[in-house]
Amino acid sequence: MPESHIINQSKSLNFISGERTVNIFGTFSIDSMSEMLAELGYIIDKLPFNQPFETSKYYNDFVKISNPYNLPQNFPPVIDVKINSGGGEIVTLNALKAELDRAKAKGVIIRTYVMGWAGSSASLCAVQGTRGFRIMATAAYHYVHFGSVPTRVTQISEEDVAIKSIQRHKQMHFDIYGKNTNLTDKEISHFCNNEGTGTLYAQECLAKGLCDWIQTPTGYINKINKSR
Repeated sequence: MPESHIINQSKSLNFISGERTVNIFGTFSIDSMSEMLAELGYIIDKLPFNQPFETSKYYNDFVKISNPYNLPQNFPPVIDVKINSGGGEIVTLNALKAELDRAKAKGVIIRTYVMGWAGSSASLCAVQGTRGFRIMATAAYHYVHFGSVPTRVTQISEEDVAIKSIQRHKQMHFDIYGKNTNLTDKEISHFCNNEGTGTLYAQECLAKGLCDWIQTPTGYINKINKSR
């Protein structure tokens, strides 16, 4: 049996496995993701610089693939991000996003796979995978909501700072979902203002552009081919 390559000395639920697979099965926190982020950075450092995928000669070819894992040999490298998490700290999401953005700038495809659920920060992470390579399991779901803003006010003069922090947190949702999905501002606002309404299962996520493929026991479904 071949040796399993898992980098997880910290025994975290978030870890690197294989050559370029990020597993997010725990909460988004600096403590639980520090080792994973460091190793991911090391992996990205070793990759060569290429043209970003969206502007490369390969971009128009991905619509011809039969499933998001069956890629031509000459395609750009892929980093897989497997997600089964309820989310967590926004600052940790931003740290992970910074590394994944660095990979994208090198021409790397970020292929996300929501296995069970992607809630809060995990949802914001999943939708930012490379367009055309965001996958969900049949029974998986996204949970879109406002979350919480880590702010602490110790005197009245800091009230405006707290309000601006809340506003930035709100705008982040509109920016990320607005850019990476087909959710309207009205829908995003509704999910953020009404806790519990933003539970979106795979078929609805496909229709709303939160994912590009649904993995079924018999193959893969996308908007173009709903029978495969």
